[in-house]
Amino acid sequence: MGVRWGLSLLLTLIGLSFAATPSLARAQPAVLPALDRSGGAKPSDPDRLVELRLTQVITDLPAVHVYSLAIDDRGAAVSLPSDSLSLQIGARRPLALSRGGDDGIATILLVDVSRSLTSSQFEQGKGSLKAWIQDLRPNDFAALVTFGSEVRTKVDFTNDKNRLSAAVDALSPADDTTLLYQGLVQAVTLARSSKVVPSNTIRRAIVLVTDGLDDQAGGAGLGQVRDQLNVDPIPIYALGLAAHPGKVVDAALKNLADLAVESGGEYARVTPSTLTSSYARLQSRIRSVQHFIATCPDCPHDRSSAVLQLTMPSGVRSSPVTVRFVGPAEDPHKKEEPGTLMEWARLILDYIKALTVAARLTYIIWAAVAAAGATTAVVYYVRRRAAQHEPHSSTAGNNDGGVFVVIKTLIPLGSHRDRQRLRLDPLGRNDIELGESLFERELTLGRSPDNDIYIGNDGMVSGSHCSLVARDGKILVRDLGSRNGTRVNGVPIKGFIHAESDSILGVGRTEIRMRLLPAGVA
Repeated sequence: MGVRWGLSLLLTLIGLSFAATPSLARAQPAVLPALDRSGGAKPSDPDRLVELRLTQVITDLPAVHVYSLAIDDRGAAVSLPSDSLSLQIGARRPLALSRGGDDGIATILLVDVSRSLTSSQFEQGKGSLKAWIQDLRPNDFAALVTFGSEVRTKVDFTNDKNRLSAAVDALSPADDTTLLYQGLVQAVTLARSSKVVPSNTIRRAIVLVTDGLDDQAGGAGLGQVRDQLNVDPIPIYALGLAAHPGKVVDAALKNLADLAVESGGEYARVTPSTLTSSYARLQSRIRSVQHFIATCPDCPHDRSSAVLQLTMPSGVRSSPVTVRFVGPAEDPHKKEEPGTLMEWARLILDYIKALTVAARLTYIIWAAVAAAGATTAVVYYVRRRAAQHEPHSSTAGNNDGGVFVVIKTLIPLGSHRDRQRLRLDPLGRNDIELGESLFERELTLGRSPDNDIYIGNDGMVSGSHCSLVARDGKILVRDLGSRNGTRVNGVPIKGFIHAESDSILGVGRTEIRMRLLPAGVA
């Protein structure tokens, strides 16, 4: 089992290295082609194919659903036969693909309700949105989310066209600031968590029109959106429309264009006169995406990550995409909970059956050694805990491998309500009790006893792993160059991230829920 985990970790690190260099992996933004009223891709001409895009991948093991867009040298979408493609998953042998069905699309219509657009542009955009809604097919769904000085979900996923159109009619550009990136983060969250959409409508898309500016402090940033899209990305289809073009707006739209292409979607710069036709082209483009299905019987149902890539015999390859392995009815972004004893036994037996005789003998020897070591560790742990007077010691010298977490600034629960605190709530098998710490300065976390929060039971935690500090009502989590990285809500961070209260901090194998308690809050 240790070998399997090691391989999964190696594949995950490879996938994250690809995801961390999107400018090299993805194609540059392109202008949308002329409108194709048919809403589908044209038959392929292999000699004219110049780009193969992997727009979205959804695992429903053993099935892997692949959504692909093939582009020719004119920028038009073309149709590819399933036998012209294969799917590479990590180091596994390439998998054959079969044609998938058209199960509909669940689209989030993300609308900028700030005054960055003129009233006439906004009204024109509303008309285009309503045309999009009226063109929804019976198996399509849409949700309406607005962003300005705050982000609001106006309508959750529905196929009720009248309800969606009425909600669009009620919109007006009234806000003075724009939380664009916070809107994108919440749109991604809605796309992944909504239970309203039927289970057979698995494809998702985010569509928005904006000038690309995000001018309100305290919200999510561009980096946080990229963090959300590093694994299991959801394509963003963006139209850039600016009421007052200039260098600042151009730079903002460049960031939006890069983000859209990195996510597997598209971007186009439009003008008020081309807005309506651009919406129609975008909808046609989304419907030109082809659905293929691969079967991966040896892909593990353990929510580990892997890198996927489409390939063709001619050598054309798609950009790589990192996804999590999940099975039917599983949520890839839900925290994994320990299974029952019978479930663990069944998984172990299935794995052993797949081994050769020599491998089984090797694992039997390994299991015997591990059992002896575990017994020794348990005995030591019991003696160690019995010798401690308090659950959390402030002693910095406990670095002898005991299974415990030291919080040096620990205070009694519910005390110091007149001061800002950080509540730490363990998840899974972490040996740390619910506790609170004063949170008026930066706190460091790591395996070294010199840290404010000392984790002594996790060999995957670095000596100085990460730091936490309160910032504008959020928790600023900063990775300190750790060996295995820092995660927030299961997503690896790059440098730092402004995490919401109640976010889950992941370091090594340890996960702790963080709750920011401002002064005066119990």
